[in-house]
Amino acid sequence: MVKVLVLGGVGFIGRNLCQYLIENDLVDQITVADKVLPATAYLNAKHKAAFDSPKLTFKQANLTNAGKHYIKSI
Repeated sequence: MVKVLVLGGVGFIGRNLCQYLIENDLVDQITVADKVLPATAYLNAKHKAAFDSPKLTFKQANLTNAGKHYIKSI
């Protein structure tokens, strides 16, 4: 089982990486951590499909200060 954690996954590089991994069936599970919610970011139809995939889990986290905000379960 291939699991991937993408930090800053709603940004330009992260969303395209997630789309590529899901479209090409390269992973079993992706966890995306970002402070920006996917609903508030500009996502085209392919990006929306990737973020709606059951393989992708989104966790909102502020990655700039890991001491105060952290992801409990990945």
